[in-house]
Amino acid sequence: MDLFFFADILVKLIILELNVKKVVLIVLLAAALTGFASAGGLDMHFGLGYQAQYFGDYSDMNTDFTGDTAWMPYGIGAYAGVGYGFGDRKVISVGIEPAIAMGINFTNNIALANMVIQGRGYLKFKPAKAFTVAGFGGVSYDMYGALSGDQTFSKNLLAPMAGARITLLFLYAQYDVTFYEAPYPMRHGFGVGFAFKK
Repeated sequence: MDLFFFADILVKLIILELNVKKVVLIVLLAAALTGFASAGGLDMHFGLGYQAQYFGDYSDMNTDFTGDTAWMPYGIGAYAGVGYGFGDRKVISVGIEPAIAMGINFTNNIALANMVIQGRGYLKFKPAKAFTVAGFGGVSYDMYGALSGDQTFSKNLLAPMAGARITLLFLYAQYDVTFYEAPYPMRHGFGVGFAFKK
């Protein structure tokens, strides 16, 4: 047995220990969140559904793209929020709400995709148990580019965003807009899906 053998074993043990620590940390975090969820003032919600994206004029992004690639009609989105609800009925709630979405377009032998990761805060109004209105804002990190064809354009964009969502029973509808710097067009997002809340 040589030194490289022992070094390899040591590295594997370190990686295993780090993975165990990650698992323990995740379990502790989940337990803590479950404990918080049982607290009277905690507000939690989650949504998953269809997401479409619209970019507007592509002319300043890449002259090879045409107007019919502005839409990304095939997509999925999800959000999860945790915050504090005021009062017994939690009529007003504030908190943080990370979100993720992906849109794809297949047009003229080109496949375009945009992966969206958002960090945002929310303000939610719940006039009735089955109905809520929420406004949210924050930053959006968009990873955009061509997946096929002769296109090689790709771009990562970090920009402010804002939006609103209506929830009725277990369904939601939302709109958001991301404000790219000039010359890039604004990105509009439209989503509908299933909503779950505590």
